[in-house]
Amino acid sequence: MVLVLKGFYNFAPIISFSSKIYTSKMKILVSNLLFLLFAGLMITAGFFFAPLAHGQTTPSVSLQDGELIGQGPYSEGQKNGFWQYHNHDNQLQKQGNYSMGKKEGTWEYFVDEEIKAYQVDYDNDVFTGFYPDGIISQQGGWGKNGKTDHWTYFYENGNIKEEGVYVEDERTGLWVSFSETGIKEESLDYDTHEFHAWYPNGNLREKGLKIEGLKNGDYFYYYLTGQLWSQGIYKNDEKRGLWKFWYEDGERWAELEHDTGTSRTWFPGGQLEMQGGIKNGKKDGKWEFFYEDGSPKEVTFFERDLRHGPSERFFEDGVKEFDGSYKTNNLHGYARYWFESREKEMEGNFVENLRDSTWVFYFENGKVASKGDFENGVQHGTWTYYYLTGEKLRQGLFDNGKRAGLWTVWYESGRKSHEGPFVNDKEHGIWTSWYENGNMRDRGRFDQARMDSIWEGWHENGRQRYEVAYRIIPDSLESVRHGKSTHWLVDGNRNREAHYQNGLLHGPFKQWYVNGQMMEEGNYENNMKQGLWFFYDERGRKIREQHFKDNRMHGNFVSFYENGRKREEGRYVDGVKQGRWEIYDNSGKRIRRMTFQNGRITEMREN
Repeated sequence: MVLVLKGFYNFAPIISFSSKIYTSKMKILVSNLLFLLFAGLMITAGFFFAPLAHGQTTPSVSLQDGELIGQGPYSEGQKNGFWQYHNHDNQLQKQGNYSMGKKEGTWEYFVDEEIKAYQVDYDNDVFTGFYPDGIISQQGGWGKNGKTDHWTYFYENGNIKEEGVYVEDERTGLWVSFSETGIKEESLDYDTHEFHAWYPNGNLREKGLKIEGLKNGDYFYYYLTGQLWSQGIYKNDEKRGLWKFWYEDGERWAELEHDTGTSRTWFPGGQLEMQGGIKNGKKDGKWEFFYEDGSPKEVTFFERDLRHGPSERFFEDGVKEFDGSYKTNNLHGYARYWFESREKEMEGNFVENLRDSTWVFYFENGKVASKGDFENGVQHGTWTYYYLTGEKLRQGLFDNGKRAGLWTVWYESGRKSHEGPFVNDKEHGIWTSWYENGNMRDRGRFDQARMDSIWEGWHENGRQRYEVAYRIIPDSLESVRHGKSTHWLVDGNRNREAHYQNGLLHGPFKQWYVNGQMMEEGNYENNMKQGLWFFYDERGRKIREQHFKDNRMHGNFVSFYENGRKREEGRYVDGVKQGRWEIYDNSGKRIRRMTFQNGRITEMREN
């Protein structure tokens, strides 16, 4: 602790204890300084004395005490008068008056210079705490051992939060807490440990004993209406023994054992809902569950709260739904499931909750829907699937849950529908599909479920339907058309012929009417029409020829009558008519001339 003394004395000679020129009052001052030094204080300032005309003046003192620096007057070795304490950032931390070393009056304590955290009235032994906005947060008695007498805590809106009595900083007697709106919520007697809690409507919510915050002994819970909901015993916040529960109308609901015995619950009306044994607070032995009409719902054995042993479940009409067994809460062993119609749904073996070995699944008509093996919960080996009528639908191999090898799919008639290999659950290799009449439908190659190379397709009458070239985009999951693509109609006539580059139309393009006559022909570049295109009617007569640029009409345009003579002739620029246009009758005679500028007529002449 560093002491800095500053006074009004002006004394030129250096003080010496061997000197005889200092007065008795000076002796007192020097003695006080020596006292402070021996008390562990370090004097960091000098003293200046003036003649003592009217008695001694008490000096102003600054001292460093731990993290705080205090400043105020000293008298006869004691703090005396108004003192302030600041931190190393010169922020005010506390202030108040001393009377010969003893705090008196009201002392104020701050979190910064503007926000008062609390104050202590040392004359009346009262502590008052504050919210940051200056509203009182708490108030009560203050003694040498901390909180004492009556204390009240407040919400920021001024309403009481809780109140009670302290003795030597320990709560005692009855304490009551309230909601922010002023409604009583809880009370706790720290002498008897009796605890009560209320609903907002004033009705009791719960009551019992709380010791050091933990529920103990008899305890009661209530509905909002005041009707008893449950009662039982706590030991250090854990339920013990038999707890009883009631519905809101007072009818019995449940008796739940938390040590060793039997637990039961009932439906409204008194019908038993479930019952079973409890051992050391956990389900143990046989447990029975019922529907509301009393018919059995489930019979299962438990061990240490886990299903363990035989288990049966039933539909509400009494038909069995499941028959199997558990091992430490996992299905284990042979299990069977039924539809409510009494027909079997599926059956097979479980190992630690995972399907294992052969499983059979059924339609509700009793016929097999699928059959195959599981290994570690996933399909493995040959699996066969069936139609509802019993005919084979598809068959193939699984390798650890993923399709592998040759897979075949059949029509219900027994003829093949499609066939091909899988690798790692994806089509890979040559796949073929057929019409039900046996004629081939499609044939081509997959690469990891992506169409690749040449694919061909046929109409049901055997005539070719398409021939399309594909390529796989590198480092991609996609395949796109690339190369020549031709489609034919069912009568053998061509329908369309196009060229692709990386999925975009690129190169010569032709399309035909159903009757085999040409419809249009031209050229694409990057999916856009480019250059000269020809268009025809269904009889094969040319009806117009025009130029394109990036899919827009651009360049010369000529349209024709059915007799082949010109009908209209002009020019487009970026999709709009531009310059001179001429119109002809079907004999070839010009009948009108027009001039366009940016698609608008600027001049028109007849003949």
